[in-house]
Amino acid sequence: MHPLGEMAPPGDRSHDLAWRLADALSPTLSAHDKHAVFVALGCRQYPQAIAEALRAATEARLPIPGTVVDDLTVWLRVRHRDGEGARISALLAQFTRRTATVTPHRSGSTGRPGQAST
Repeated sequence: MHPLGEMAPPGDRSHDLAWRLADALSPTLSAHDKHAVFVALGCRQYPQAIAEALRAATEARLPIPGTVVDDLTVWLRVRHRDGEGARISALLAQFTRRTATVTPHRSGSTGRPGQAST
């Protein structure tokens, strides 16, 4: 459920994913990026909030919890096949490529490269 008590449409997890991503990144986002993400959330533009958060995380090289990345990947595969989904998918792929080249995988590591532990 959304913090203000609104319910998302049945089967739609975009609001949950957008809020989880915003909460995870909020402490490290710039004031400008935080504003963009939370305005989109306040307007219930959840895919836009996800896209803004992913763009900011990629540009600023911020870690995202692996469970959130995994859930976004599944959500995109199952639910989101429109133009906004294509944009989010491209941003997620860019984030994943960036983190894979920035942080080499260490033997015995439980998370993915560049992702925060959960």
